[in-house]
Amino acid sequence: MRKSNSGSGPVQPLIRLRGMAAGTVLLVILISGPLLLVTKQVYITNISIRMNAVSDSLRILNKEITALQLTCEQLSSIDRVENFARKTRQLEYPSTNQIVIVKMSSGSTVASGNISGLLAFVKKAIGAKS
Repeated sequence: MRKSNSGSGPVQPLIRLRGMAAGTVLLVILISGPLLLVTKQVYITNISIRMNAVSDSLRILNKEITALQLTCEQLSSIDRVENFARKTRQLEYPSTNQIVIVKMSSGSTVASGNISGLLAFVKKAIGAKS
């Protein structure tokens, strides 16, 4: 005759279910850990590649800026501008008899410092020609 297992019947499947759940969790942890490390390494590598590309672009742009600044300095040199004015536009510094001083009315709003600066410029230009 058999004994009834009414008390131990439901306990056995519950223990198996807990064991399967614990095994599943352990398996997920074992698989996801290395996957997260690989994902992190791929992300770091991609960022490093992007940084190198941006660094190369920055280096090229800095070279272009230097070249453009040099060109700007060459094109805006005083000697070049004077030669251009003399040869292509036939311009010369004015002689003393070509300079006309215009007297301003007493109610003008121009500061006297600006006029004196203009006169100093004209005197310097005349002195450079002579």
